[in-house]
Amino acid sequence: MDEQSSDSNAKLVREHLLQGEAAAATFIPLTCGAATPEEGVDEVAKQVESLAWPASVVILGMGGDGHTASLFPDSPELTLALATEELLVAVRTPSQPQPRITFSADRLHQARRHILHITGDDKRAVLAKALNGDDVRQLPIRAFLTCPLAIYWAP
Repeated sequence: MDEQSSDSNAKLVREHLLQGEAAAATFIPLTCGAATPEEGVDEVAKQVESLAWPASVVILGMGGDGHTASLFPDSPELTLALATEELLVAVRTPSQPQPRITFSADRLHQARRHILHITGDDKRAVLAKALNGDDVRQLPIRAFLTCPLAIYWAP
């Protein structure tokens, strides 16, 4: 995905978080110039491998469909992304126009601390549903509900 796209998380990070003294932070977007995520995943992995790991903290969001970290319930690559020990996975999903590269669930689980940030009553209801079930393929956020997780909700 082009970093200038309005859907780009990298664009949001640069515009809203990497400001002032934070502009000096090391930021590696999960994008590259490759034509497809499948072609670019190795290139991006080489860049990400330079970061200290495990991460001190992973802050997750959650979509209204229960996805998190580009782990979408309708993605053909979801089973792979949940099971692999690889660092990154190229994912596609019918519900999203942009294919993307994401961290595997295994790599995200290795972080020392996990935080979930959600907003709105709709997402709060999805989280409640996720807490009352165990099918990770239905609501991928469930993959992170078994580890210590601080949850922050704002109306």
